[in-house]
Amino acid sequence: MRSIGYSIDWRRKFTTTDDAYKRFITWQFNLLYERGFVGRGSYPVRWCPNDDNPVEDHDILRGEGATIIDYTLIKFRLSESGLVLPCATLRPETVFGVTNLWVNPLVTYLQIRGDLFGR
Repeated sequence: MRSIGYSIDWRRKFTTTDDAYKRFITWQFNLLYERGFVGRGSYPVRWCPNDDNPVEDHDILRGEGATIIDYTLIKFRLSESGLVLPCATLRPETVFGVTNLWVNPLVTYLQIRGDLFGR
């Protein structure tokens, strides 16, 4: 990593859910804002009236900038039952920082035995 310019302090670790880390990022953002490096303005933003939320290219199926995105399948094995939960991600390099996995209680799930994923 040093050969490509990274200078990482491996003695320290941070997680985005850590309160001290959140306060540090907030402090850092406010400092940049006060020094004029960050500003507010009026910019065109794609908006989904259904979700009442801004959307980006990866959120839309058709229209300006819509593209097909390849996902990486990662299998999480539950320690007690041995069941495997297949999960799709756009950022497989962040799997080592996973702290939780959300399961939709309103969806029907199936338990399948066999060679579904080729292994």
